Amino acid sequence: METRWVLLILTLLCMGSCSFLANASTASLLLPIGAAVFGIACVISFLNHRIGSVSRGDGALMSDPETLRMLSERAKRAAARNTHGQGGDAAKPSAGTAAPTRTPPKAPQD
Repeated sequence: METRWVLLILTLLCMGSCSFLANASTASLLLPIGAAVFGIACVISFLNHRIGSVSRGDGALMSDPETLRMLSERAKRAAARNTHGQGGDAAKPSAGTAAPTRTPPKAPQD
């Protein structure tokens, strides 16, 4: 039996025992606390199992050809943007040549 089911059974036993053993002082104190603790642990255990059952591992992500193609295209676009947009090595003037200057646009004359 899996842990989440054991926690669920313990939670239900504690909740049920709270109703029947309300007169005993130790039981009336410990059983509601046990029901709360086991209840929270049960919820966490069920959520953990649910998330683990639907998630893909890292190996599955990297073996998907569509994802690999998309990541490759994104990397190429970023490399092209960095080279052309920010003046990479291809845009730097070589030694001994003057750097290109930009002239301001001329104002229209009426």
